[in-house]
Amino acid sequence: MTTEKEEKSIYLKLIDCQSRLNAPKNQYNSFGDYKYRTTEDILIGVKPLLEENNLCLTLDDELIEINGEPYICATATIFDRNSRLSTKAYAKIDFTKKKMDASQQCGSASTYARKYALNGMFLIDDMKDADTNEHKKEADERSKQAGTKKQDEAPEMPTKEEIEQFRAYLGAEGISEEYVCYSCGIKNITMITKKLFDKFADNKNLPALKEAHDVWLKKQEAKKNE
Repeated sequence: MTTEKEEKSIYLKLIDCQSRLNAPKNQYNSFGDYKYRTTEDILIGVKPLLEENNLCLTLDDELIEINGEPYICATATIFDRNSRLSTKAYAKIDFTKKKMDASQQCGSASTYARKYALNGMFLIDDMKDADTNEHKKEADERSKQAGTKKQDEAPEMPTKEEIEQFRAYLGAEGISEEYVCYSCGIKNITMITKKLFDKFADNKNLPALKEAHDVWLKKQEAKKNE
């Protein structure tokens, strides 16, 4: 005998998963000061819903070339006994990253692409990520508020020598000045305050800084390909 769940179309099953899925941003990047969710966070939330709706989910990767550049194409597919639905997402493999071997670079691109394939399937909107407009507006607002302080409350600034050393440090770690400016809400690296300078230059913050930078970099690359 066929059950009601099995009789529902795959579209109705997907709608049920989309409407009931709870995938909160349980991760925190202390450097970028933002919360985010991982692929695993999404899967933890969606697995019980898939089981209730008699659906299977698969994630597959394919190495492709776009304009001479290597990309990972991730495909998220849900299927039941009769039908299947798929969504795709792409992430460029950045072989210029230092301190990462080829397998790590491919793994990083795969993780990013799979997450956004799942986002597309289950209608997850990553607002307030490190490089969204809303996050940028908040950074700009903080910058404006800092600019309204009285002259005698002007923040301490790093020296020219410190700025040059900082630039060399960013270059050695593969972190763009553009990201630093974006994150701080400034137009030029020389406008960074001593407080933010110390935060960026502190080696203990480097892992979180690189993670936030990688997220921003991938989003910028995705925008170019839209």
